[in-house]
Amino acid sequence: MTAATSYYHFDGLGSTSGLTDSSQNVTDTYIYNAYGEQVSPPGPTVNPFRFVGRLGYYYDTDTSDYYVREREYRPVIIRWLSEDPIEDDWSLYRYVGNNPVNVVDPTGLQPDNPPNNPCKCCNDAKKLDKNKKRIDCPRGGKYNACEINISCKANCGGGRLGYTAPPVDNAIEICIVCDLSKVNTQIAFDHERLHAVDFCCRLRGGFKTPGQCRDGEGKAYANTCNTQWGPATPLSRRCQSCGVFLSCSVDFPNDFKEPDPNKPCGPKDIFKKP
Repeated sequence: MTAATSYYHFDGLGSTSGLTDSSQNVTDTYIYNAYGEQVSPPGPTVNPFRFVGRLGYYYDTDTSDYYVREREYRPVIIRWLSEDPIEDDWSLYRYVGNNPVNVVDPTGLQPDNPPNNPCKCCNDAKKLDKNKKRIDCPRGGKYNACEINISCKANCGGGRLGYTAPPVDNAIEICIVCDLSKVNTQIAFDHERLHAVDFCCRLRGGFKTPGQCRDGEGKAYANTCNTQWGPATPLSRRCQSCGVFLSCSVDFPNDFKEPDPNKPCGPKDIFKKP
């Protein structure tokens, strides 16, 4: 008896979304939660390549674990079952830095971008100082600490070069645009980390008013621009005014205007080599 031929269909992360037969009929459909636990009922086809199956994640139906070369991953507890052999994360068991929507780990050693993701900066971002990926608030404050997760995307929204989301369960997501150089990835992260400290320890809901945005972005861009262009130089002042405008006008368009209507602001005003 000849086994039926199945054809795989993958989503952007590399997970199998469905199987079809030679007549293009759908035989199996797969739905997962963010961390890879299958939430749809199993289909009739024997298939070990499910969540991120395109990159070789191998599903064990007996244990519901995935064999990912160097390690085994258990999605129901959102953890690897053994330590990271190369110690590439401050937590040696957590899966892809708690960022499963944007990142995969086909070796079991080091998270990376999925095959259809055009981002280039994650390899630089994940090598940033691990000590800076945790925020400890001053003692006596209302809040204690937060953990930073970094994602690299083609667009962080509103034309921003980076974006920091308010904390959720003491986890803060920092987005950095994909095509920054290695140096600018570090500068963008340092900039966004200043917001992360504010959001973790003080402004838990993010910038809620134009004044909060102006003050927060002004402080962050003073650091960014002085690093790029030198303190108190015309280029640094231009960088700061453009930075505040570019960042705050996304959420408060009626409160922020171009510093010079005849000279629109852009990434070149922030980074020397965007």
